[in-house]
Amino acid sequence: MHGQLQLVERAGVGTGFEREGVVVVGHLAGSEKDEAVVGELRGRGEAAARAGVDAEGGGGAGELGEGLVGQAALERKSIVVTKAPEDYITIGSGLGEAAPVNLAVLPVLFEDQVMAVIELASFTPFSDTHLTFLEQLSETLGVVLNTIVATMRTEELLQQSQGLTMELQSQSEELQSQRDELERTNRELEEQARSLKASEELLQQQQEELQQTNEELEEKAALLAEQNARVEQKNAEVEAARLELEEKAEQLALSSKYKSEFLANMSHELRTPLNSLLILSRQLAENTDGNLSDKQIRYAETIRQAGTDLMTLINEILDLAKIESGTMAVEVGQVRFANLRDYVDQTFRQVAEEKGLSFGVELDENLPGTIDTDDMRLRQVLRNLLSNAIKFTEKGRVKLRIGKAQGDVIAFSVADTGIGIPADKQRL
Repeated sequence: MHGQLQLVERAGVGTGFEREGVVVVGHLAGSEKDEAVVGELRGRGEAAARAGVDAEGGGGAGELGEGLVGQAALERKSIVVTKAPEDYITIGSGLGEAAPVNLAVLPVLFEDQVMAVIELASFTPFSDTHLTFLEQLSETLGVVLNTIVATMRTEELLQQSQGLTMELQSQSEELQSQRDELERTNRELEEQARSLKASEELLQQQQEELQQTNEELEEKAALLAEQNARVEQKNAEVEAARLELEEKAEQLALSSKYKSEFLANMSHELRTPLNSLLILSRQLAENTDGNLSDKQIRYAETIRQAGTDLMTLINEILDLAKIESGTMAVEVGQVRFANLRDYVDQTFRQVAEEKGLSFGVELDENLPGTIDTDDMRLRQVLRNLLSNAIKFTEKGRVKLRIGKAQGDVIAFSVADTGIGIPADKQRL
């Protein structure tokens, strides 16, 4: 009776059949969209069976037209059975059990659509009032069941809508994420495009610069080739000039050799008569026999001096030839500065005074006593310098100064008040 009480209470009606029958759930009579309600009502029939209803074939689900339940669902009309067999169905309770006498099968309709079938069993016959009440109750139950189905359908649709909404939101978020990713990718592509464009411009500029550099290099290469050709031509000319100079040097060396040999022969040929002249003039100047006058003695001295100068000149020419031929030898020895001063004074003082010139020799206080050099060559150099100084000085003085320069170097300087040496000839 538990299933009957729940169903009657949900229908909002009284409980006039609480002790007389039981609700048996049948079939939804072909409703394919409300299988959930079938399951719920079927569960309530099972609850009724647990309450003491022994539904031997009358309860449970069935197809349209099958059994009383199927026939009532097919015809959409109530079926009442009186004087049912004793072994058809049994209603029991905690105190006892008995077989009902009457059965009522009522289809639950809503807008001419079978929602369910109610099967009632009673110990007493159903009156018209009972049947009327059951008809009204079935209409109310149809509305309730439809409301339940609609509510469950609404809940199902709501759940589907919420699922679709969540799926749509998820898809929207995914689309938004994809759009953000796409925008970021687009920005990156734009940045890469700008960078690529800048790189292309830079590459174009570098190509232009490289082309310009190549043109300049080609011009320089052509110029360098031209310069190389000129250099090769110059080298050929230099080589030709070198060969010519070598040939001329050989000719000059040969000529210098012949000249040196000629000067040596001439010096030898000149010295023989000159030595005789010097000996004779010296004997005449000595006037051993005392038969010469003073004037003749001076003439003899003059002849001897001239011969001596001529001998010196011949020696200098011979020395020059030796220098050119590379056969001149240097004889190094100790030379005293005092002896060198006396020699210069005796040689040039008389000549300077005859020209009206002042002549002097100055020795530095820091000079050592001697110097290691070739005495003859040193005197020859000093004679040349002082002779030129006296020769080109008309008035004034000529002075030789001997002093220390830097370190152990000895400096010989000739100073005069003459015309001097022109600047373009000082390096000669």
